[in-house]
This record gives sequence, C-alpha cells and structure tokens, in this order.
Amino acid sequence: MARQVQEPGRYSYGTSLSSHDRGQSPGYYSGLAPKPRTLPPREPLDEATFFWLNNLKRLWARWKRSDAVNQMIHEYLTSVLNPHEATLNIMIHCDDFHQGKTSVAEWSKPSLSCWTGLLMTGRLGFESRLSLLRLACQSATLLMLEEYFSTEDFLVPLIFQDKLLVAEEFLYTSPRLQHEVVAFLDHLLGRRHGVREEIDRIISRLQIPEVKRDKLYSKPLSKLVARLVKIHKLPPETCPNLNYRRSEGALQFLVHKKFQDNSVDSWREMAREAVGNDPRLHRELVDKVINQGAFKEAKYWVDEFDIPRSDWPGSLIAVITNEPELNASNSMDPSGEEEMEESWDNEPHLEYHIFPLEYDCITLVDTPGVFRDFLEAIKVSADTALENVELVGMDCEWKPFFGSKRNDLALIQVALKHHVFILDAMTMGQDCPDLWREFGRVFWDNEGIVKLGFNLLNDLQMMKTSLPELESCKGKDACVSESLARLVELCLGHRINKMDQFSNWERRPLRKSQILYAALDAYCLLEVYDKIAYGCDQQGIPFEEIKNEILTQMKSRKKVIKNSKKSTSRKELVEEEEVPPGPYSEPVPARCLRLVCDTMVQGLGKYLRRCGVDVVILENNDSHDKCVKIANSQGRMIVTRGYTYNKLKQHVPLGYCYRVQSEDCDLEDQVKEVLQYFNVAISKEDIFSRCQVKLFFSHIEKVL
Repeated sequence: MARQVQEPGRYSYGTSLSSHDRGQSPGYYSGLAPKPRTLPPREPLDEATFFWLNNLKRLWARWKRSDAVNQMIHEYLTSVLNPHEATLNIMIHCDDFHQGKTSVAEWSKPSLSCWTGLLMTGRLGFESRLSLLRLACQSATLLMLEEYFSTEDFLVPLIFQDKLLVAEEFLYTSPRLQHEVVAFLDHLLGRRHGVREEIDRIISRLQIPEVKRDKLYSKPLSKLVARLVKIHKLPPETCPNLNYRRSEGALQFLVHKKFQDNSVDSWREMAREAVGNDPRLHRELVDKVINQGAFKEAKYWVDEFDIPRSDWPGSLIAVITNEPELNASNSMDPSGEEEMEESWDNEPHLEYHIFPLEYDCITLVDTPGVFRDFLEAIKVSADTALENVELVGMDCEWKPFFGSKRNDLALIQVALKHHVFILDAMTMGQDCPDLWREFGRVFWDNEGIVKLGFNLLNDLQMMKTSLPELESCKGKDACVSESLARLVELCLGHRINKMDQFSNWERRPLRKSQILYAALDAYCLLEVYDKIAYGCDQQGIPFEEIKNEILTQMKSRKKVIKNSKKSTSRKELVEEEEVPPGPYSEPVPARCLRLVCDTMVQGLGKYLRRCGVDVVILENNDSHDKCVKIANSQGRMIVTRGYTYNKLKQHVPLGYCYRVQSEDCDLEDQVKEVLQYFNVAISKEDIFSRCQVKLFFSHIEKVL
C-alpha cells in the first residue's frame, strides 16, 4: 500500500540514500554504508512539524508512556519521507533531550526501532527468496525480528540445506518458533509412507535450492528433533512421533535381548514400560512376540492390553483354535513370567562372578534417619564397617529411558571393604536436600577418600542433573575401557551377570537380584583394584608410589585451576591438561589472525568472524582431519573442543591448536577465551568487517 507523504520537515531531504539519486557526493564511502551526517542543532522546524511536535508534547504530558503516544509517533514516521531523520528532529527539539530524562525523546527511540523492524521484515522476506537466505536470517536475528516470521520463511529452508547453525541462532529467543519447527519435523517423522513425496512438495512450494537430501531421512531427522527438544527444554508431548520411534526401537531391543540373548529377567516389566498406553505399540509387541514363535506369551499380551479378538493376528487365532489348552492355561499373574523364564532358559550353565559378601552386608539407605547415620559414620569413621573408608567403589543406576524424556537417578552405590551402602536417590531425592549437600561435602569432596569408578563421569553427570545439591561435585575419568564386565573377567576370571542391568530401577521394592547386582557393580571395583595391586607387587612394580603420584598430580592440577581466574562449570567437571602458551607474545590485530574451527565450535567461529578474525568453519559432515589439512595448507591455527584436541594437536606446531574450555552455551566466554589465548587486539573497524551482514545492512539502508 502506498504511503501518504506529508510535506517534509526542514531536514527531510528525500527517501533514497542511493548514490544515483544523490550523485557521487563526498559524504559516502564507495560501496559501504554512508558516513554519518552532523545535523545543525536546534534550527527551527517547518510549521507542520512544529505543530505536530507540540501536540505530541501535550499528549505526553497527559498520558506519558501509552498506546496513544506510540500510535501518534508511528503515524508520523509512516507519513514522512525519511523516518530516521525525522526521529532526530523530534529528539533534538525536546527541551530535556540533553538531560537524559525519561521524556518523549527517549520514548521515540524504541518506537523508531519497532517501526524500522516492521519495515525491514518485508524486505528480509524478499531477500530470503532471492537466494540470500542465510544472510537474511542472520540479519533478522541481529535485529531481533524472529516473531515476525514463520517457520517456512527461514527455518525450513535452512534445515533442508543443512545450515543448522544459522537456524539455531534464529530459534534461540523464540519459544513459538521452537515449538513450531519441532512439531513440523516431528510430523515428517510420523509419515511412514510418502514422506519423500511430501518433502519434494515442500521443496517445490518454497523453491528451496541446494537441498541436502541425505539429511532428510528418518535417522538424521530424529537426531535433530531430539537435539532441539533437549536444547530448548521442550516437553516430550511436543514430539509424539519421535517418542513412538524411540519406544519402537526400545521394544525391538527388548525382544532381541529376550528371545535371542535370553538376558532380560524383567522382560514383562520393561516391555510394559516401553509400550506405555499406545495401542499401536501394543499391537507391535504382539506381532514381534509371534514372530519369535512365542504364542503363549502373545496370548498373555493380548489379554493384558484387552485387544479385541477381531484385531488379533491370524496366526495367533489359528494356534489358539488348534490348541485350546493354550488359551486356558494362560495366566495374568506374575507367576506366568517365572514359568516362561524356566521354559525359555535353554542356554548352557555359565559361571559368573558373584557378590563375595553376605547379603546382610548390604544396607539400603532409603530413609532420612539411615542416611543421617551413614553420613555421621563417614565423618567420625567409628563404625567397624567403615574402617577402610579411605578407598571406596562407586556406581549409579537409573532406569533405561524410552521416548525423549530421560529418567532421574535411582541408586548410588558406595562399596567399602566389608560393607556396601545403596543410597535410594529416587526415594530421598526431593526430601533431604540438606543431607545430600552434606553427602557432597563430607564424602564426595573429601580428598582423603579415593573413589573408584568405571565411566564415573556419566554417573557424576546424572547425579548432578538429578540432585542439584551435588552440582559443585568434581570428578574425572582417567581412562575408558570397553566394558566393566570384560575388565572383571580379565582380572577376576569371570564376567558379571548383566541380566539385571536393563531393568526398572525405579520400581519399589527392588528385587533381591537387583540389590545384589547393584552391590556387586560397585564392590567389584575394589576387587579389581586389589588384584592389580597384588599383580604389581608380584612383578616388583611400585603400585602405591604410582597411585600416589597420580593423585598428587590431579590435586595439583585442581589447585592451579582454583587459583587462576574463575573457571566455568565445564572446567570443574573435567580438569583439562595444562594448556601450552599461545603463539603470540605481542598483540595481533584481529584481521591478521587466521583460524580454522572444528565442527564442534561452529558457533564460536561465527562470532570470531564478526570480530574481524579470518575464520574457516568446517561443515557438519566434514571430518576432524580436514582441520589439519586446512591448517597446514593455508597457514591457520586450529580451534576445537574435547578429546578431538588430543588427536589434532599432534599434527601442528605447539600452541597452534587450542582446546576451548568454556561451556557450549557461553559463546561470549568462548570468544573472550580464544581472543585472550591468541593475544588478539580488536579495533572498532574490525567489528563486522568480514561479515556480509554489514554490506547487507548498507543495501537495506539504501532501500529505506
């Protein structure tokens, strides 16, 4: 719709900022944004603008910040030829403009910003259709215009092009778009047939170029939906089709474990958990059991789920008809599972490593009183069961999760030489915050107690997620092995029976077999430790000296980190090895620094580029080795994260590969960290000097 143009004010010089309309005036850079002009202060306004401003002041004096004032400013900005200049006219002709008060001058600033944003929304949408999608999306993100666009404007095309980093930046501040894009992707996951045709229709309708079709199959789409749900903390109900696919996969895993490996004692319990209340999964379970030839078990499930006989598989109806006793003998009570276990147990007898102590040596800590006694015994070390409290085995258990919602911690096992304590985190997790904090202080943070664990970092992360009181606890995985069962077999001669590992650890009361498995999982670490110590002693290896040296190094490393500037939670979780000095002792201009960012720090690379640093960013499907090739061929230094650093640093000079320490979400901290390490000096001219967004804004300003 054409705008009604009022006679411009004194400083309204015209609508276009292009050199064509103005001529090649000396006030403009060639091809860049215009130089700012200095307006003569307090020159008189024309009569129409003067009259309008007086009305605005009277309205402001009466209503202050109000919709009426806002509407009056918007109507005026829509009617003038140059709204930017008109806003300056308003501001400099307000009596308290230079006093920094809350006045009509200050109120006009956000009004101009909102008006400009609305005007640029249409322009950015137009640019997105001209194959400038990524650039337009970044501009909309910087202008905070996310709420003016739909998922199909930017997000769907960017996802189809596998430009996830740009899309996720755009999503970051918009809960509406987060829900909508997850619902859209989850809808694609729900289509069993015709999904390729629907994707083709979307591509054709939105005219999306350069589509990465290999990223639009169910597996990568499932990973993307799960990642978005986790990042934005969306409820599981947002992605019902992803939940169904995960439950279906869990069901397939359970059937395989039961009928092929014969290794799930709690088969019915876990199968019921996997299918939930979904009728589709109920029928899927029956079909999978029938495919294994277990018709009696299939009959149990059709009765359990009350599936109408008309919906039974034909093969089940035929077997029931020919064998009436199968129908009569089926039982709904739990004993049916025990009979099934006996009839299916055809595997030869295997010897497993068993819990060496008496069952009475296991204490289930499931009440505040018992928990308090446990903590008090640790503090005073008076109980005979705690006489060797300086060395303990640690382990945790939680229920396997189905769908997109992870389960909470169920148990924490603490194994001592002559006793095992099993802390019921599920029962006491919310009721004893003070006791859990005390547990973290007197036990976990006690450096006099050596904790043995296998893959302890995952256990610690689960502890910190489920029990906020343990958030400050530190820990480190010194090594990774293929499995605890294999390690026990190598050291002690027999594997651990893992049949109870995949069970419902949240069901109360726990079965005796579950309690024994949980106790053994922690206690076997002490046995492995003793076996290694004995073997070293037999071979003349100074085991105690080696152990003390390792512990001393870990403590000194913690002290260095603690005495340095404040470390992030990531540093507290994993104490990194000593970082070599940076390659530059003197400050380096940002424009002279050349980096290559690994796939794990793509977002960091974008921000460094905005600071004027010359950055090459790997694509999602690039291998880590490409960093080395680019660094050596183009004279760049590598920025990466995690254990990839140990692999890449070997192929470049010392100090030319840097491992980022800060959390993924703290991009500002990451930027500061990298700039400090490489001793980078940033000038005002460096900001956005390498970004196409700067040129894009110049183009937009001409349009306005």
